Amino acid sequence: MTQFILALGAVIICLFIQAIDDFLSHFGVVSALHGGLLGYGQIYVARDLLEWGGGSLEWLVVILITVGVIAVAIYKSRYTWTTWISAFNFGIFAGIMYGGFSLI
Repeated sequence: MTQFILALGAVIICLFIQAIDDFLSHFGVVSALHGGLLGYGQIYVARDLLEWGGGSLEWLVVILITVGVIAVAIYKSRYTWTTWISAFNFGIFAGIMYGGFSLI
């Protein structure tokens, strides 16, 4: 049960990080590289949170984070489809996958 609560907390924190980044991205240029760094950072934060609570990062947590990020990406793409959003969404997905492979 503790692992589930920590995993849920990690997903919520990652979505919060993405929301802050979306807000701040209106003041600068966003690219695939920027999204990749953000995606990797989300997995890194999730791993640290889980380890702090005595858990471990597993693929299920990475998949849950990916589903949450894809849901936000689909919402953004549906209402504001632009080239930089497409590159950013691809970057986040690539960063999450890279983080999953390198940090697990």
